[in-house]
Amino acid sequence: MHPDPQAGSEEPDDAVEPPEGRAGEEAGVAKIPRELSEVQTAIIDVFSGAAVQLGLPKSLGQIYGLLYASPAPLAFREISDLLEISAGSASQGIRLLRDLGAIKPVPGADSRREYFAPELSLRRLLGGVLKTRVQGPLDSGAAKIDAIRARLSRAGDAEPDAEFLKGRIESIKTWHRKATLVLPLLRTFLGSQDT
Repeated sequence: MHPDPQAGSEEPDDAVEPPEGRAGEEAGVAKIPRELSEVQTAIIDVFSGAAVQLGLPKSLGQIYGLLYASPAPLAFREISDLLEISAGSASQGIRLLRDLGAIKPVPGADSRREYFAPELSLRRLLGGVLKTRVQGPLDSGAAKIDAIRARLSRAGDAEPDAEFLKGRIESIKTWHRKATLVLPLLRTFLGSQDT
């Protein structure tokens, strides 16, 4: 432990000092740990496991879990260092999580760096996932289904399994139609939830 001359109290040795000139400027600013606690590691494991179950890269869950378990926003380098992941994995993960609306840029201790915090609203978190991971593929799926249907029509007798494939295409079209009907209901449900 070493004393903090600004606050007159002691801090744990595992705290990272804020950038030069910022120490003690803001009361109550959380220090960034140099290593993760067992509880923080367990929280990260929950989110990385969930990401894997959803077919997403483990690093996405790790990054979200780290930000969720952190008392202060973290910058790119801190995320990479604390998780011991490559800069490439961290960069790709941060970009995808931002696209999903799962993390957001926030002010941090150093105005020259970009800091991130997790989206804590379940409604907004799932809404972002639905928009990017479900709505996008549904929108492009409609065009793909129509193109397949047109290709089958053009093939005519050259396609030996035309009747079978026509039935399968109609089945896909029905699934697609039902999914497009359910998505607005799901959004409405999520919109009615507070957290």
